[in-house]
Amino acid sequence: MELEELAKDVEKGFADLDAEISEEAIRIKKLLSRTRRLRSGVKSRLETITENVEYKFAVTTSDFQKLLVYFPDANIRRLEDIEEFHHKISSVFKGEIGLEKRKIEKELKDYNNLVSRYEKQLEELIKNPKLSKTVLSRHSELLRQLNYIQKENKAYVDLTKLKANKKDDNVRLVLIRQKQFTILANELNTAMKNINQFIYAEDYNAPVIDFSGNSYSFFTPDDTGTGIAYKGLVVFDLAVLKLTKLPIVVHDSIVLKQISDTAIEKILELYDNSEKQVIIALDKQNSYTEKANKILK
Repeated sequence: MELEELAKDVEKGFADLDAEISEEAIRIKKLLSRTRRLRSGVKSRLETITENVEYKFAVTTSDFQKLLVYFPDANIRRLEDIEEFHHKISSVFKGEIGLEKRKIEKELKDYNNLVSRYEKQLEELIKNPKLSKTVLSRHSELLRQLNYIQKENKAYVDLTKLKANKKDDNVRLVLIRQKQFTILANELNTAMKNINQFIYAEDYNAPVIDFSGNSYSFFTPDDTGTGIAYKGLVVFDLAVLKLTKLPIVVHDSIVLKQISDTAIEKILELYDNSEKQVIIALDKQNSYTEKANKILK
């Protein structure tokens, strides 16, 4: 309703003017306003492109001989090729940026000329005695109000859409997290079951991990006790070591000494067969099986 009232006020304000002159003034003002907005966008692009032109690539040395002091086996020829490639990319980048800058400068010049032309046309109309400066001023004020209200309406519509999208995104995020945690739990539990099978055959259950919301549970079904808890920790660590890019695992004696001697033998085999780095602290070495002692030595 308010937009309609503003439109009516504009019509009433121009009722005393020569129709042809007033309509021409309004048309030129609209063109001038639009051209100035477009020119502002071009100026912004020119500022950005100018910053890119002035950007300097990091300078590195072309002499890599000193590198051989610390890395005797370094492939110097390969490094020189990479450096040469960087210089070529830099030249291409600056050439393309320079060409784009010249295009934008020409575009800005055209907009400047167009703005000057519209300003001159409008100035000539305002000087015309048939044109009321008061009404033009009123029209400009109403037009600003109209633009402000339109922007507010657009902002409200955009905010409503964003709230709806956020709600949908939150639902999708929960579903995706649940799916990913389910996949992760299945992979870990499968790996832990295989490792536990190698250590204990059918004698003990494998540990199980389960994710729920923002929490997780880790336990060994139907088995309790300190030894079982530490065994579950070792099995979990070995599963993570196998499934991920984790390069190293460290187990202290306080973990290993709680596990039975026969199980330690199997765990040492898994350590020994792993392609990753394994560090352990272990006491009472001589109390373990002959095979375990052989692996330790």
